[in-house]
Amino acid sequence: MKKIIVMFLLVTTCVYAVETPHKETNEMDLKTISVTVNNIKIERGGQLIVFVFSRQGFPKKHEQALMKVAIPVDGNEMRMNIQVPVNHEFALKILHDENMDGEVTKNWTGFIPRDGLGFSNGARMSFGPPGFDSASVRYSDALAPTIKLQYY
Repeated sequence: MKKIIVMFLLVTTCVYAVETPHKETNEMDLKTISVTVNNIKIERGGQLIVFVFSRQGFPKKHEQALMKVAIPVDGNEMRMNIQVPVNHEFALKILHDENMDGEVTKNWTGFIPRDGLGFSNGARMSFGPPGFDSASVRYSDALAPTIKLQYY
C-alpha cells in the first residue's frame, strides 16, 4: 500500500506544479509575478524548481526558501507564476533538477554543478554562487524577470 501511495505522489508531483510555502511567508504580504526561464536543455528532462529566498539561506539552504515551486520541464523556455514578498528584498534561484531530487547535483569534481542554475537580477555563477546582494530584487507591478540558465 505504501508503494502505491508513493507512486501516486510521484506522478502527481511530475504532472502539476507544486508550491511549497515556508512558515515565514504567513507573516508577509505576497503578490504573484510571472517568471520566464530560458536556455533550458529540454533533452535532459527533469523539473524546474524556483526558490524564493530572503537573505537567510540564499542560495544553498533550500529548506530556508520562502517559497518553492516545481514544474516538469516541457520546453526550452518556460513561464511560471510565483508568489513573492511585497515589502521585502528577495532573490530567485532556478534549478533545472534533472534527477528530481531537489538538490544541485555536482559533477565528478564534487563542486561544479551538473544541473542548470539561474538567478534573479542577472546574477551569474563564477567561482561559486552569487551573493544575495547581487541577486536580490524588490517587488513592483512591472516585475517580470527573465532568467537564463547556466550549465557547466
